[in-house]
Amino acid sequence: MTNEPCRTMLRFCRAVKDHLETRGISQNKLADIVGESSGSISRLLSGKRGNCNISLMESIADALGTTVSDLTREDDDEMVSAAGHSASRMFEK
Repeated sequence: MTNEPCRTMLRFCRAVKDHLETRGISQNKLADIVGESSGSISRLLSGKRGNCNISLMESIADALGTTVSDLTREDDDEMVSAAGHSASRMFEK
């Protein structure tokens, strides 16, 4: 059994980091924009901050010009990998 909330947060953090890098925005600048400390954003994006409410996720997405849905969507490689893993179970005895 997978832990979907953890997988969703992992996708969110990975996507946020990608957006920051692509746009040349630092974590410090993101923190300023969303009204969080730079340490808080750093802990969140490194997986060390366990709690993240939807309001903060929405603020981050808005600051990056996207949506939480887009930041948490599985990419094609992830979906293919998950589908292949499920299919392989069909052939197990």
